[in-house]
Amino acid sequence: MGKPMPEEKWRSLVAHLRVTCPVTRRLVVHRVPMLKNHGTTSLPESEKTITISVNSTDDETVQRDSLVHEWAHAMEFDKTGNHGPVWGKFSSQTYSAGVAWDGQQ
Repeated sequence: MGKPMPEEKWRSLVAHLRVTCPVTRRLVVHRVPMLKNHGTTSLPESEKTITISVNSTDDETVQRDSLVHEWAHAMEFDKTGNHGPVWGKFSSQTYSAGVAWDGQQ
């Protein structure tokens, strides 16, 4: 298993996704140790803030892929308020943005 993504790279990817795959609601993105997941996205019913959590102990590639995956959920929650079939559309967009960012590194 490789090393986690350096902080500067992590911030660069988050900034790139904020521009290329915008979310209108407040979006909190962080890395935290997780036992069972690579990432999660949540939008509590009483909240207006979407939170993306990515496993801080995963290697750089898994963190990138997890963030891109979870960002698509954030876009979906932003537009529809829940998880459903439009996730695939947003996943395609975030994947393309992640590939473009990766090519710049």
